[in-house]
Order: sequence, then C-alpha cells, then structure tokens
Amino acid sequence: GRYGVTIARATEKLKAVGASPADAEVLRLAPGAPVLRVDRLARAIDGRIVEWRISVCRTDAVHYLSDLR
Repeated sequence: GRYGVTIARATEKLKAVGASPADAEVLRLAPGAPVLRVDRLARAIDGRIVEWRISVCRTDAVHYLSDLR
C-alpha cells in the first residue's frame, strides 16, 4: 500500500441509529432519521492498530458492502 502497511484483519460493528444534527446536515437528512453507523478497526500483520474509522451512512439510497480478504 501507499504507506507500506498490509492490513491483515479488520473488525466492523454496524448499528442502526438516529442521525445526529451534525450528521443530518451533512447527509441532507432530518435529525433523527435512520442511518447506519459503521465502526471499523483494522490491524496490520504484526497486530498494530493501523486504522480506526467511524462512518455514518444513509440507508435510503446506499448499500454497505464489506469484502474483507
């Protein structure tokens, strides 16, 4: 990869939540509208955590696909 790190493992937790006012504004939704919160933690081959990401996704027009190999 770009930084010379190979991701060996990733864990994702998905949860349906209501959009916060800030997320609703960015996603052009009403506050409290249903969204999918994705909390991802990725580790390198040596076990170091190399990525922690929280994504908030609309559920009306977007599908979430995770293909971890």
